[in-house]
Amino acid sequence: MLIVVCTILLLSSYLIQRHFSLTDGASFGQAFGGASALFSGMAFAALIYTVLLQKAELALTRADIAEQRFESFFFELLRLHRNTATGLRARPLGPTGPEYQGLPAFEIAAGELAVRLRVVMSPPMNEASMQTFVSTAFESLCLANFSDFGHYLRELYQLVRFIDESGIPDKERYTSLVRAQLSSGELSILFVNGLSEAGKGFKPLVEKYALLKGARVRDEFDQYRSLYRSQAYGS
Repeated sequence: MLIVVCTILLLSSYLIQRHFSLTDGASFGQAFGGASALFSGMAFAALIYTVLLQKAELALTRADIAEQRFESFFFELLRLHRNTATGLRARPLGPTGPEYQGLPAFEIAAGELAVRLRVVMSPPMNEASMQTFVSTAFESLCLANFSDFGHYLRELYQLVRFIDESGIPDKERYTSLVRAQLSSGELSILFVNGLSEAGKGFKPLVEKYALLKGARVRDEFDQYRSLYRSQAYGS
């Protein structure tokens, strides 16, 4: 646009010059000198505008590259974590019990945890006692040598932490993708893990990104729901 304006002004000056008499030469020279200064200023402004535009485009390009790199790494981590879930082998019913692989192992473990945590609290335990009780049950079942979900949970923690510590603006979009991959059994294990001593570092991220939103955890766990902040459930 600036180039077009400059061209029009130059043509106008040329036409004016064609119609000036020789006696008006001095006056025209002064006018043309002023016009030249104007053109120089406009050309400089056009140069500044071009530099700023290129700088903005470069910044946008860098942001796009950073986002592409993040997404590439994120989806690879997510793929590896799902492979860990489907390849996990555990004996949730004890060292002599049957071995389960993949998602069924989570369902069986969640069911066994429900049995162990289904107690009538009379008198009701305080929060600290409840967490100790849950932690003992969880660690004896899900972190034992014969039924170790620890590797799976550490990978999930690192995946969510990777999102949290990234510079991307829409972190909830990616944590929602992670949550959507988790089965009801996995969500039940995640729920109890966050209440255990081993999972206390993960709990703030579960709450921050509402990883339990819409989770269909077992009814036996309802009495422990208050141990999480409401944000964990998306409310």
